[in-house]
Amino acid sequence: MRVPLLLKSLYVVLVIAAVSLAVMLLQDLVAALEGEGGELHHLLVFDLAWFVFLAAGLTSVVAGVAALVIGRLRADARFTRYGLWAVGFVVLAIAVVVVGQSLEAPPTDHT
Repeated sequence: MRVPLLLKSLYVVLVIAAVSLAVMLLQDLVAALEGEGGELHHLLVFDLAWFVFLAAGLTSVVAGVAALVIGRLRADARFTRYGLWAVGFVVLAIAVVVVGQSLEAPPTDHT
């Protein structure tokens, strides 16, 4: 059975979203290990990761919901599987970002 080019492309976008999430988590890890005076966590790749994640994540969730609908209507397991992966990843990524933000220490007031 051949996998349609559209489905392959959607999986590539999902992998890009996953890699950008990993880069964002790496930035948080580097910032925690680096301390106050470090500059490594301010690299351009870390700044771009948010934008790439937002674009790829939004595309993945929209395509995932559409694939779930198409997969159910056509009884196509490939589209249903992609839809489950995409929506599941986006839900997991949102949970990771929310938990990560809640674990960060609040800024201290030095006045």
